[in-house]
Amino acid sequence: MALLQQQFESAITNTIQTSLDRLVIEKLSNQGITDHNLIERIMRALRDSNENQIEVESDIIADIEFTSADGKHLNDFVEKLIAHIPNIVENIGAEYGEKIADGVKQQWSDNSGFSHTEREDLKRKIASQWGEAFSDLRMLLEFCRQQGEEFNRINYNLRLKKHRTRNHVLARLHIRACRIADEIITLLENGFAEGARGRWRTLYEVAVAAVLISEGGDPLAERYMDHGAVEQKHALDDHDRANSVNANSEISMSERKEIERRFNTIVDRYGSDFKGMHGWASGQIGITKNPQFHHLQDLAGTLTMKLQYRLACFGTHASTQSLKQPLHHWDPTIHILDEFEAGFEEPGTDTAYALVLVTSAIFIEPWDLDKLVLMSALKRLRDNVGEKMQQTANRIDRLERRNIERSSRRASRSAHFRRKRLP
Repeated sequence: MALLQQQFESAITNTIQTSLDRLVIEKLSNQGITDHNLIERIMRALRDSNENQIEVESDIIADIEFTSADGKHLNDFVEKLIAHIPNIVENIGAEYGEKIADGVKQQWSDNSGFSHTEREDLKRKIASQWGEAFSDLRMLLEFCRQQGEEFNRINYNLRLKKHRTRNHVLARLHIRACRIADEIITLLENGFAEGARGRWRTLYEVAVAAVLISEGGDPLAERYMDHGAVEQKHALDDHDRANSVNANSEISMSERKEIERRFNTIVDRYGSDFKGMHGWASGQIGITKNPQFHHLQDLAGTLTMKLQYRLACFGTHASTQSLKQPLHHWDPTIHILDEFEAGFEEPGTDTAYALVLVTSAIFIEPWDLDKLVLMSALKRLRDNVGEKMQQTANRIDRLERRNIERSSRRASRSAHFRRKRLP
């Protein structure tokens, strides 16, 4: 693409030079100089010299004088050219952009079969190595879904009035957690470890909220749902800031007034602390005022997951840590495939942990023997996932180390053989 820019700049320069050449030719013609070869030599000498006087092999003496009118004429020409540049650029962009897009489509059509085959080969290789561990994680997910459906049947679908708000929120959170876990497993099965960790971050946040709401009951669940008015108001403010720079779409006045009315009503009810990101939990069940997420983690008993959460944030946000090439120490400026066949043990194990955490939230205290047994089964299935994940990772690591050692020995023997053959 740099070549196209160079050609464009050269064309602009040549256009200006052509206008100047025409002016010089006109002045020479007015002095009776019409010989084409002589004019060409004069023009070439003028371009190559910064002197006021030049010499060209000829019997003719010419005097070229540029007047203020000539300067104005040339300046007007340049201004008109500059005024047309945006249209020129737009036309060039459309013409060449269409050609490039067509070329990309054709190249994709020619090579997509190979890309599809490579991706399928990678999926099969991942399945052969990690299939058992992933199957155990899916089994855990299905068991958690069953517990969620039983909770909904007993506590929500039967329209029980007691703890109705809490049960409603827990049911929705558990459903969302299971859906996210399904997405994570799909990412892992396709080799996207970083993407899986990013989705785990959301799953973990859902689990922490569920644990707190399970303990806080209807009052905290109601605050959690009411906090949606704050989130809508923040979204409206972001929309207004974006519209002040680049108008996109207007929100109707009635919708705007309703968002602001709900926001003011909620803040009047709960106080200014409610406006924070986690304002729904501010000052509740032992949580500090204006809490940060680590305060919620602490009260939910999951502070030990703080490191994993921080690492997941690196990949989710535009952190410098996310610029490091995962798993391989290749040139970080080279675009490489994001699919790998290793590095799944951490997001897989952490997903199992978060699934059991969010499911434990629907086992409302006081627990009876049935719940204790189910919780024990969930923990056993969770631990089994972690063991399978780590065993697979260790097996792949040992295999890679053996391959590296074999390659090193082959290289060493080859170098020794070459030295022996030297005279």
